[in-house]
This record gives sequence, C-alpha cells and structure tokens, in this order.
Amino acid sequence: MSKRLQVGLDIHQKHNHVCLMTNDGQMVNPHQRFDNNWPGFQQLLEMLVNVLMEGQFEGVDIAGEATGLLWFHPFYHLAQADELAPFEPHLYLFNPRTIKHFKKVLAQRDKVDPKDAQAVVERLRFGGRLPHEVAFDDRYLPLQRLTRYRYHLARTLAREKVYARMVPIYLKVSDYTRKPKPFSNVFGATSRYILSEYATIDELATMPLDDLAEELDRIGRHHFEDAADNARRLQRAAAQSYPLAPCLVGPVNVILDSLLAHIRFLENELSKLDLVIEEALVDIPGAPYVRSIDGLGLVYTSGILAEVQNPHRFMQGLKRDKRGNLRPKTKHDGQASLARFVGLWWPRGDSGDFQAEDRRLPKTGNPYGRYYFVEGANSLRRHNAEFTAYYQRKYEESLKHKHWRATVLTARKLVRLVFALLHDGEMYQPPEVRYRS
Repeated sequence: MSKRLQVGLDIHQKHNHVCLMTNDGQMVNPHQRFDNNWPGFQQLLEMLVNVLMEGQFEGVDIAGEATGLLWFHPFYHLAQADELAPFEPHLYLFNPRTIKHFKKVLAQRDKVDPKDAQAVVERLRFGGRLPHEVAFDDRYLPLQRLTRYRYHLARTLAREKVYARMVPIYLKVSDYTRKPKPFSNVFGATSRYILSEYATIDELATMPLDDLAEELDRIGRHHFEDAADNARRLQRAAAQSYPLAPCLVGPVNVILDSLLAHIRFLENELSKLDLVIEEALVDIPGAPYVRSIDGLGLVYTSGILAEVQNPHRFMQGLKRDKRGNLRPKTKHDGQASLARFVGLWWPRGDSGDFQAEDRRLPKTGNPYGRYYFVEGANSLRRHNAEFTAYYQRKYEESLKHKHWRATVLTARKLVRLVFALLHDGEMYQPPEVRYRS
C-alpha cells in the first residue's frame, strides 16, 4: 500500500479546520485552523505541501462535508494546484449525514470543529464505500451552474403557482380550479386577465353571457374553439364559489396581482435562461449523442449532461463478483453506479428468509441529476414512441401511484440509455432500427 496523507476538512463560513493522518491512523497534525478565504487557502496549501515533502508521502487524499457551496472554492483550487499535482490528490465529499452516523461508532467526544475534522479524516481512512471522486471539468462547470439555477427557478415557479392556487385564487373564486374548469391553464393569458381585471366574482356572475363570451374571445385572440362554452363555465364557477368577505377583497387582489406578476417574471426568466443553456450546450462533449434522443429536448439534455459528465468515471475501481473476487467494473456496473449517483435505485430489504416486497427510492443522491432524468422521462413518454410504450406498460403493471411509479421507472430506463450512448459514442436509434437483424 502506498503511503498517502489523509486530510480531513471541516469547512465553515469563516474558517477551515484541518486534521492530518497517515494511512495507519497515526496523527500527523491533530488540528490546524485557516481562514476560509484566498490568503487562508494559500497558507493551507503551503502547509500541505510541506507535510507531504517532509513526511515523504507518495500521495494525498482529501475529504470534507458537502455543506452548501462552502466546499467549492477550497476543493476547486486544491484540484487545480500545481504544487499538489505530483502527489495525485484524490478529493471526496461526504454527505453530512454519513459523518453524523459514522460518529456513532466512535468513542463519545465533544461536538467541536477540531473533532469534526478528525471524524472526517477517520471516515476517509477507513475507506470502504467512498463517494465518487470530486472532479472539476471546466467544460461542464458553466453548464452545470446554469442548469442548477434553472432547477432553482423551476421549483420557485412551481411553489408560487401552488401558493397562488391555494390562497388568493381559492379565496377569490373557490370553484375556479374545479372541473369543468373555465380555462385549461389557470395561469394562461386569458385566465390571468380575468383574475386581475375583476375585483370580485359578482361582476362575472352578473355579466351578460354574450358580453363575457365576446370579451374572452377578444382576450384569447380568437383561439377558443367555443368562447361561449368557456364563458358558461366561468359563470358557473363564479355562481358556485363562496362569496369573499368584503374586508378581504382589497388584500386578496393585491396578493393575487403580486403573485401573477412574479409568475410572469419567473416564466420570462426561464425562457431567457433556456436560450443561454442551449448556447452553452454546443461545445459539451457527448452532446450530439444525447441530443439525438427524440423528444428529450435541449434543456433536459443539458441538465443531464451537466451532472453525468464523463461516463467512464462511474466505471472506476473494482467490484466483487458473486464469489467475492475483485474484477473490473463492466458497462452494466457503470450504468447502475450512475443510477445510484442520481438516486434512481431501489435498495433491497432482506433479513434471513424475509425479502421485502416494497422497495423505496432512497432520499439521497444528486437531486439535480434526478430532476432532469425524471423530467426528461416525462417529456419522452409524450414524444417518443419507445418510451411511450414503456411508460404505458409500467403504468398498467403498477398497483398504486401509477403515474409516479411509471414515470420514475421510465427515468431509470433513460439512465441506461444515456449511459450507453455516452459510453459507446453512438447516436440514438429507435428499436425497429436498433434491433434490425
């Protein structure tokens, strides 16, 4: 075994706490604190290089906890440091929950930063199932930041729409979202106009049907198949809704106008961001292969590639076969490793002769990768014949939560396909071409 220095970092907003050990658990430096800024990092780097040189170490393994983005700058510059390159640094990020559980097997100790850094380095030294190495590829980093921000915007938009439906819209027109709905899209242009323009539902209920239908047809730019039918459904919703307390009319309309304006703003920002993401995708390795999947779309392709990056990193290391012998990882192992990376796998629950029938998705893994794989699968089930058939089959096989289960299983199929295309460097082909003899 090569002599490698083990480094544990406990990263905070102001300081980085460092603990150094050897492979066999000998303490090199029990604790040292550095400022979490550029001068502090340079001092940390200088200290590491001196210890590596003086101790004649052959390499260095560095680990920390993934707390927000506080780890990003130290780890990025450690990976890029020319001074550490001769020592082949391996960088790892642990889920804080992993370190929390690991502490339970250690002797009782104080909950202080120096001890936290020591727990990190001890978990690193024990090895076992280490997380994937942290790798920084400047080709993917810009795209990753853009797609992760899009994930944030999309969740914010969804949260605002849910709040708008559940609070001001329900208070103003309680039957507005009940079928038969006046409009297919509650937040469409015509629906927004109606919700904003009329202070109370009484104005809609008492308005002549022909006048309301004419106004809807004008606002909808003559796109309604039957504006009179929409008008009837709108008046039915107005007539069956609870009257709003007079004292709440003003506040509810202010809240609703604010939310609708914010929703419009977020939708515009998403549209602009999608254009930037599409431009950033042009120079990404492997993009043509994933883009060739009919129905996936450029945005979901970008999000998937930003998280997967180089597929060969999921085939690093060895794996034990059924006899317990170590062997190189295969392509099948690689796609399974990617599925675990994004949290699209179902851990077994066996004990003795008992085998659990219900296997649940773990609430771990890369949430951004999981989001783009699931959203991509949801798009493919509507626009790709192969995935439509697969989704429908899984939907019919499911006994409960049919749509959710079928969509997630379709996302798992997409993981296999994306990994295969990137690994083999091939374009997507539909089944009738792929399996042609």
